[in-house]
Amino acid sequence: MKISPYCPRRIFQKLGVFFLLTAFLFNMLAPAQAENILGLPAPGTMIDLSPGFVPPFLKGLVIHPQNPFQIDFIVDPGFSKLQG
Repeated sequence: MKISPYCPRRIFQKLGVFFLLTAFLFNMLAPAQAENILGLPAPGTMIDLSPGFVPPFLKGLVIHPQNPFQIDFIVDPGFSKLQG
């Protein structure tokens, strides 16, 4: 069985290849350039270290034997202003 060169499947395949090659060629001729949208420093610029931070973390649990569903969490607040 011979497939006609004008078969719809063949046309979509050729269009896909055409668009893919066009995109690659356009990218080679005019490479994309990132803009400074996020306020980041230029590449290669020396930046300072951020200050240290200790997040809150769980130090322990207290499970009451009379009521096993009552649990007290012992939390170290770290450098945050964790309340409660």
